[in-house]
Amino acid sequence: MAVKIYVGGSWRSVSSIQVYTGGAWRTLNALKVDVSGTWRDAWAVALQSYASYNCGGYSPYLANITKLLFSNETISQLSATLSLARYGIGQIWSNNAGYLAGGQANLSITNVIDKLLYSSETRSTISATLSAQRRDAVGSSSSSKGYFMNGFDGTNRLNSLESLTFATEARATLSSSLSTKSHAGSCQSSSKGYSGSGYNNGAQNSISFVNFSTEASGNCLNSLGQSRYNPAATYSSTKGYWAGGMPSVNSVESLLFSNETVGYVSQSYSNVGAGYGTSLTKGYFIAGSYTSNIYSFTFTTEAMQYMSVSQGYTSAYSSAVNYWSGSR
Repeated sequence: MAVKIYVGGSWRSVSSIQVYTGGAWRTLNALKVDVSGTWRDAWAVALQSYASYNCGGYSPYLANITKLLFSNETISQLSATLSLARYGIGQIWSNNAGYLAGGQANLSITNVIDKLLYSSETRSTISATLSAQRRDAVGSSSSSKGYFMNGFDGTNRLNSLESLTFATEARATLSSSLSTKSHAGSCQSSSKGYSGSGYNNGAQNSISFVNFSTEASGNCLNSLGQSRYNPAATYSSTKGYWAGGMPSVNSVESLLFSNETVGYVSQSYSNVGAGYGTSLTKGYFIAGSYTSNIYSFTFTTEAMQYMSVSQGYTSAYSSAVNYWSGSR
């Protein structure tokens, strides 16, 4: 995004603006403009989306990393793999890398955090770990931090909320007012991350949130119309979506970010434990229910489509990170 002004009969780009205040001209360090109902930095780099990487899963324990390239909707397998074959991994992402935290490995639940560097498509393991072993958490990301929400430690369902600062890769435990659950689906607006549905002595329909600017957490007044766990999820700039899941759920529900109201979408989807990727125009539900199928969900029409391309192997309970650039 850029700012232009009309000078001498032509539009000219503006690199800075000064305002007269307090008896002196002062340069504006930032300027926000309203674009389609969302305030964005005027000098920020335009938001772009490139790919989603579906990681791990069960069929049985998997360490695979599978790339879905958005531009032509093709699939490829990375030579890089996770440090541990596992499923139920919490997922967050910056503009440079995706982070995969925790999960159920063959013999135990782990707290390790793997990093997938997008520029080289290589995997490393960072020194920071989750505060304890955890699986079936979900994640959401602002431009500067990622947030791991909820989960299961092998004994208890959790309302845990932890952050990872991308610049320093430092993890912190935050005060949490999330609902206690695991096996949720996550989506995010420009200002909040959401953990919707889940499991705690049965399927749940609550929608919890973390506010990116204040790191306050809580629960939305409205809940999903149908309780479910292990759903697929995705989000546009205006809505979040939850699709499928257990027990035997085939509905798709939406959360309108502007007022946090929920409603059903006239589409069906029934896979369980799909990895879910998100571009600027579509969501992608990758495998799940021990299939290799991929479905796309177009945001403008809210239409679900079975894709001709497949993951190439069957899986369930995988986790996907998104490669985007620009200002979120």
